Amino acid sequence: MNKNFSFGEAFGTGWTKLKEHWLFFVLAYTTVFVANGIFGGLVEGPYKEIEPTGSLLALIGLMLRVWLNFNLLVLTIRIFDGATPMWRDLFIWREETISYVGASILYGLMVFLGCLFFIIPGLYFAVKYCFYGYLIADRRVGAFDALKMSGQLTDGIKWPLIGFGLASMGIILIGMLALLLGLFIAIPVVSIALAFVYRALYQQAFDPAVFSLETAPVPAETPKHQ
Repeated sequence: MNKNFSFGEAFGTGWTKLKEHWLFFVLAYTTVFVANGIFGGLVEGPYKEIEPTGSLLALIGLMLRVWLNFNLLVLTIRIFDGATPMWRDLFIWREETISYVGASILYGLMVFLGCLFFIIPGLYFAVKYCFYGYLIADRRVGAFDALKMSGQLTDGIKWPLIGFGLASMGIILIGMLALLLGLFIAIPVVSIALAFVYRALYQQAFDPAVFSLETAPVPAETPKHQ
């Protein structure tokens, strides 16, 4: 089956959802940026030459960033599905975070090692396994299953995904040029657009009548906040 998705619909959905939930995204990304800035400033500033404090702060900052980024990914998918999350939802501990960390390490190693061999293999792995985080956040699968399933999602459609990635980078670059404030628009739009692409490819890759819930459990429905 030939997979496909619409660039226009993806980015259009991202823009629409951003307008509906702009306050949440402003609060969420401000939290992430501030947290990164605080720990980055401490590690590169007063504790740069002080060990083991500097290394410990760097590790804490990395763990905090991964935790917040995964929660933000979960909430982005829920926003795409029509839920209305609150800012406090960004600070919930989810067991899937461990799987996300493991898959991120494996993903980074594959891309890094691939880039050592003339860049092209690294780009191939980066595209092939790019949806591992969405699968963990949405389907609650383990690290290895997420990478395997991402390979199935992206099979036969890597060139359009590369084009979509370049378009996304262009949008983020424009956001950076707008005194960085444009990032509060560009990043959420791109994130939701990626959720659109993920869902479109997922529906085309897996037949619901064949794909068992034991292989990919459906997450519990999250009620909307009033």
